[in-house]
Amino acid sequence: MSIVGKVLGKAAQRTAARAKADAIREAAVDAPAGAVRRFKEGEKAGIYAGTEAFGGITPQKLGKMRKDYYAHVERGARIGADKWYDRTSQTIYDLTGRDPLQADKVADALAVTSANTPVGQNLMFAAKGVNQAAVGDPVRTGMFPNTMGPRIEAAWEQEVAGAGLGLKRSPYRAGLSVAWRGPQEVQRATHDIHDVRAWGIVDPKTGEPWSKGVGEAGHRFLDEQTKYIVDLANARALGGRTDWMPHQTQAAAWVSQKAAHKGVPLEEAAKDYTDFVNQYSAMITREWPTSVPEHLPELARAPFAIQREYSDAMEKLVRNAAGGDRLVTETGGLSPSTLTNLGIYEGQVGPGFASRVLFGKETGKAAVDPASRRYLDALAAAHGTLGTQKQVAWNARVGDAPVSRANVFDVVMGRPATEAEIAAAARVVGDDAVPMVGPDGLRVLDFSTDPAVKRARAEALRNMQLGEVRPGIAETNLVPQGPKGFSYAPLLDAMEVAGPRFVTNMSRVMQSVAPQVLAKTREFSKKYGWTEAPWFEAAMKALSEGGLPKLRELQRAGIVPVGFVALVAGQLDEEN
Repeated sequence: MSIVGKVLGKAAQRTAARAKADAIREAAVDAPAGAVRRFKEGEKAGIYAGTEAFGGITPQKLGKMRKDYYAHVERGARIGADKWYDRTSQTIYDLTGRDPLQADKVADALAVTSANTPVGQNLMFAAKGVNQAAVGDPVRTGMFPNTMGPRIEAAWEQEVAGAGLGLKRSPYRAGLSVAWRGPQEVQRATHDIHDVRAWGIVDPKTGEPWSKGVGEAGHRFLDEQTKYIVDLANARALGGRTDWMPHQTQAAAWVSQKAAHKGVPLEEAAKDYTDFVNQYSAMITREWPTSVPEHLPELARAPFAIQREYSDAMEKLVRNAAGGDRLVTETGGLSPSTLTNLGIYEGQVGPGFASRVLFGKETGKAAVDPASRRYLDALAAAHGTLGTQKQVAWNARVGDAPVSRANVFDVVMGRPATEAEIAAAARVVGDDAVPMVGPDGLRVLDFSTDPAVKRARAEALRNMQLGEVRPGIAETNLVPQGPKGFSYAPLLDAMEVAGPRFVTNMSRVMQSVAPQVLAKTREFSKKYGWTEAPWFEAAMKALSEGGLPKLRELQRAGIVPVGFVALVAGQLDEEN
């Protein structure tokens, strides 16, 4: 069987296995059993069962509660109803390359780490856990990592998504899943502190805003009240719609209550995970025109338009369905859409790309956590391997800093910088600085140690009037650190350091992508008369046949010598 046939056969098997797993991993929402009733006698007479912790709620109190809660839903309807669950769920789905099983895992991680955690930090915690799993480390993340980490792992081992997450977390993770599982999966609202506060409930002992969890009976009571609000919103066609569901009324009230409690605009209170993706996106900057002199040397001298044509064609091979980096999502990570970049390397300027990868931070530090760091190194090395690059780089902004201590300047534009804007920045920032596309505009890495130079650089960027200039601290790395010449060895080293799980998953990706890289390279070489390095075919065939371990075999045997490679290539041809 040919390499392509084997790859297609394996792909079909994986698709079938995934479909079977998806069929049994159905969303489930824990719900308290029984109906709400009132006490008829005794010291609790007149109050609803389950409301004792709330200070005891009577029908008279309930009428005002419903009125006040509905007012919150009205106020937050425009911005909160669809944004919080529908929008953020689509973001989660896209971050996984629209893989429902991986998206389930992310929703689980977000739900488990959501307690007492701001939205942006919640996303970072989930990314941290996902990256730990991607490199085979134990998951230890969240405000209480030694408790939350094992709980995430336990959730991931379940055949039923969200099972056992609890009366609050289970409907929350169901709400986060509507993009791929549908809104019908969300049968209950999430009764967190903001939802309880929106009902006007306070701590009966202190009179302070509610800040505790809710017991089973309390959930049962609030479920009944949510049903009343949903029915009322539909009967009144609130916001011009009659399809309100529990998670949507809860989201609208949540946004309104949070805005009122914190004294911020609705838009600020309504920020969901989507609004923090750029903040926790590391950038793997890379090019397809090779930096290896003996491979496609004519491409290095070709006009920019031809380099871009080649780059765009090759880039399609490593994109997923959502426009992100498939090398990331198919090894378990989270990737927003890849951005077009301008590559500046060793004095050469050419077309490039920047893969965005969500990263986690070390606890209490302005630093990328160890698992995310190894993962980013390995991903960069994988791109270097496919693109035949001597060196690939990544960077991640880990905090703000004054100009005098900054090593990164982000120009916030609300959109990716264009090639022309990156080139213009290169002209004004001078030496020892690297401009590139940023997660939300333009990014300049500053390697100067002189505060005066940094201040001048920041001022030059402000004078470009592209957007707000934000100085900060970035963690960066080159893979490999300092190449004297091209070798697969340091690239393989970086991938193997990530761990056996990564090697296995990346090998599977390589077996799919490498044959396409070889075929596309041959297509362009024939079209433009380019010269391939004699060992390139052997390397891509090794990846196609046996993934990273097979390429390591050739590297250890001495893949660079032309005579040896020719022999190996001939053997591979005979075998296929």
